Order: sequence, then C-alpha cells, then structure tokens
Amino acid sequence: MLKALEIGNFSFEYDSGDLFRLKWRGDEVIQRAYVALRDENWNTIPAAISDLDIQHGKDSLIITFLAKHTFENIDFSWRGEIYANIFDELHLKMNGTVNGEFNYCKIGINIHHGLSAYRDLKFTAKTLAGDYSSSFGPDLVPQLVHERVLTAMTPHYEKLHVEFPKFNAEFSFLGDRFEMQDHRNWSDANWKSYGTPLENGFPFQAHAGQEIYQEVRLLIAPSSSIALDGSPNQPQISPKTQLPAIGYRMLELATRAQVDQLKRLRPDHLRIEILSSKPDWIFLSRAVDIAREVGARLEIALFLVPELSSQELDQLLAPIVKQRSNIVRILVLTETGGYSPFLSATDPSVAEAVKRLVPAEITVFSGTDQFFSDINRAFPDYSKIDGMVFALNPQVHACDDLSVMQNASTIQDIATYIRTTYPRSKIALSPVDLIGIGGPFPGGPASRNGFAPNEDARQQGLFCAAWTTAMIAHASQAGVDSLTLYEIAGNRGLMDRNGNLFPIFNILEKIANLIDSNYELIGVQGSSDEDCMALKFTQGSSNIYVAANLSALKLSVTFWDDFSIELEPYEVVSSDFR
Repeated sequence: MLKALEIGNFSFEYDSGDLFRLKWRGDEVIQRAYVALRDENWNTIPAAISDLDIQHGKDSLIITFLAKHTFENIDFSWRGEIYANIFDELHLKMNGTVNGEFNYCKIGINIHHGLSAYRDLKFTAKTLAGDYSSSFGPDLVPQLVHERVLTAMTPHYEKLHVEFPKFNAEFSFLGDRFEMQDHRNWSDANWKSYGTPLENGFPFQAHAGQEIYQEVRLLIAPSSSIALDGSPNQPQISPKTQLPAIGYRMLELATRAQVDQLKRLRPDHLRIEILSSKPDWIFLSRAVDIAREVGARLEIALFLVPELSSQELDQLLAPIVKQRSNIVRILVLTETGGYSPFLSATDPSVAEAVKRLVPAEITVFSGTDQFFSDINRAFPDYSKIDGMVFALNPQVHACDDLSVMQNASTIQDIATYIRTTYPRSKIALSPVDLIGIGGPFPGGPASRNGFAPNEDARQQGLFCAAWTTAMIAHASQAGVDSLTLYEIAGNRGLMDRNGNLFPIFNILEKIANLIDSNYELIGVQGSSDEDCMALKFTQGSSNIYVAANLSALKLSVTFWDDFSIELEPYEVVSSDFR
C-alpha cells in the first residue's frame, strides 16, 4: 500500500522498500527508486520487508527497514534507508550482506527518470574521462551487443546533473559506478540509472559474507531565472486517431464455449504459431475453421531456424499459401530456445524470401517475439516487406501497479522513432500481454496463489481492463496498425477455460460493438498526471466515451469539457453523451 509522505519541498510515496513519484514543489524528479536483485537468468527476486520505521521530524524524514531476498540458493539481506530534509536533500542507501554462494546478474539501486518529467531535458554526467553531456531525447538509444557484452546509453558516472525548467537536480552515486539505459526499448516509460556497468559482464558470483553497499544522493537547487509557482495539471489531447485492428492469440484450439464468446468480440484476426522445426498442419487447418466461424483471418507467427534452406522454406510455406484467403499476415520470426538477453531481430533477407514466396494479399512483417530492444540493436532494413512486429508487456522491469500503468504510454515514443527511419512501415504489436509469456522478469520465479510464474492475478480483474484501455488509447495515438491481445482463455486470457468472462472481455466487446455500429474513434484524452484516460467515439451527433481510471483512488474527472464522471479505482466505463 502506497504511503504518502512530505518533508519541506519534497513529496513522495513509499511502499515495500521502494520510493515512488518523488516531487519537488509538485514537479517529479524521480519516478521510482528501488533495489533489485536479478538472478543469473535476469529474473528479479522480490524482497521480504521487515522492521519498517518512519521517523518524521521537524527538519527531516527518515525511513529505515530490513530487506531479504531468498529463492533456491539465493540469500541476500540489506538495510535500507531513505532520508530527506527541508534543505532539499534526499539520500537512498543500501547496506547489504551475502548470506551464501550464488550467481546473479544485478544487485543494486535503480533510479527511474520518468518519461513525461524528463523528456527533452539536458543532462551532464561526470565520468572518468570527463564530463559527458547529452539529453533525454526522442530517439531511442539502443542497447548494443559487442562480443557478448551489453552497452549502455552513457559512459558510467559518479554524478549526474539534470537541468529542469524550474530547478537543477544533481545525483551523486557512491559504492559503485552507475550508468544509464533507455528503458523505452523494453516498453518502460523511463530512462534508468543503475549500478554496476554492463561492460563488467554477467553473471557475477556472490560469496558468503560479501558486503555490497550503494548510495544515491540527490540535491535540488532552484533556478533563479524561472518562476517557482506550480503549473496546473492540464489534460493532454491527441489529434484525430485511428483504432488499430484488434485480434487475439490462439495457442491452443478454442473450445465450443470459447468460440461462442469470441464471436462477440468480432476479432480482426487470430494469431497462431508455426515452428519450422515441428509444423502442426492439423492445428493450422482447425484454426482456419475457427477463424472463419468468428469472422476473422489468421495472423501466422512463423518461427524459422536460421539454417533453413530455400527449398525447405518453399516446402514449409506451401500449406500456408493454400490458405491464402484466410490469412491476413505472416510474422517472420527466429526460432529460439527461449528468452535471450543477446537476441537480435530476424534477418531481413529471411523475411524478404518469405515475401517473394507468398501471394501479394498476404502481408509479411518481421522483427522479434521479444522486446523492441532486439530490433533497435541493429535496426534491420525491413523496407522491402510490409511492416515491423515486436511483443509488448509492461512488466519487464517493474510489476507494481503504478509502474505498470505508466508503461502503457511508451508505445508512442517507439512508434514515432520507427517512423523517423521507416516512414512507410506498418507496426504490429504481437503479442501484447500483461506479463511476458517467456518469464516473469520483474516478479520473480516463484508461483503465488495458484498462478504460474508467467501469470498475473490482475489479468482477471479491473486492473487489466484499465491498463488495456490505456494501451489501446496510446496505440491509437501512435498510429499502430495491429494489436494482438492476450490468449483467448486461461489465466493469461480474456476468459477462464469454461468461458466465464474477465472484465477485459467486456471492454473489448464494447469497443467492437462501437466499430460494428460505424462509430469512429476521433480522439484520446488523458491527464498529465497519468491517472485517467478516455477514448471518444462519434457517429453523427452521438458521442460515446470509454473512460478508465488508471489509479487506486476514486476520481472525479471531466473529458473534453463536456463529459464528467466519477470512477472507482481501476474502473472502466462507457457512457453516451448527446
């Protein structure tokens, strides 16, 4: 539970060892600050927090606690301290002790520099080679791979100076060298400062008795040239937008009950997957029948092994081409053995070979089944095919409610960046999930409450419906062409396996009904504090709004100055307004 705290000019929220939305005189300085332990497979092992103590004095505020990460052979404990005072200083400390032998990829403090707060700001980093100056710009800085070593956005630094409009913020880093990463590559709405440079490699070996210490100090200095009064929280209004084509992921054949429910969503497409190493043509044939029954076509994710010959590719595509009228697109992807931090996007020559072998009415997209970071490492030339595809989920680095909701907005930056290089490229997000199917990178490997590690209990509640509404709104603003949302049924789906519906189904059905009734999406609006979002559909003199509360608080909001509504936490509603 987030606990709101204030001292001097600072306000922030605390929960379970993490600091959220640190603001100075109402302006955000830190989106989130926390300690992460990532195991040798890059899963984040959550900490159990104990002995919390909050001392709120006249001049200072001190929060102390104990944290312990345990899973299998991992055993690491640390004492945390958050200190803030009326002199515009903030300290974050981690004093840790390794309690056994284990391998890990990362242990330390992470600072998220929020997308909306830092966009276009200038920064200077004090490095071993001198000052390094740059900005939080629109281009997504790639994480490259050099001889199996990952790169960062900046050289590693001991100080970071950021120029805000009303003040300057100086971060000092102790106990380790820090560097920066452009988190938008993984669909996170921030840039991140973190300890232990990537050039050091990974994994590391922790030894019993080893001590790990890190500290971040923040000092705020008001700017004498800028007035210090706060600006109002203005709504953000998009220009005219267009709803992407929406489909769903069918990893196993839908049952009779599921098909009957799926018809209500009028999907544009159903995604199925074909592996070149083990193609299942019976599944393809049955999937075609299901797609026809629900009025959709197939999106085929075709996973190819790199060594496939031209003749083998031709033979593999033959059964697919026979279904030409039932297929909307082929996603050409690389068949791998699972998640890899070094994976790059599919070779364009492979996708071009597929394009030459299929009828013109079947569009061909290529990219990655992982994150946009895989594409951005080399930015392959996909100009000879129809579009680019990558997966999206908001939980690569954070699983708390607030961070997940904030991350719905990042697709706009990614899409803008893609179109600066390939202005005619179409963009497909496939699949879009609340948590990645390949692994719970932020949530840790342990199952909880009957859910598998890659399942999120929030999928079945209002939270998923609210997040999806925001994601669709941002994808519409970004001009995304196609969305493939969730699995049809199960804990990662739209309904349970018996056909009982989750709240997300009801929202998607409402949107489907609007489009079927010739309503047009004409605008998206959200508040600058990122706590609400609305889509506006119009037909003649009739307006229908789909509005979502993206926060855990009850809100009373007004959209477009003509539609006011009260929303319960994470509630999504639709309402007529004439």
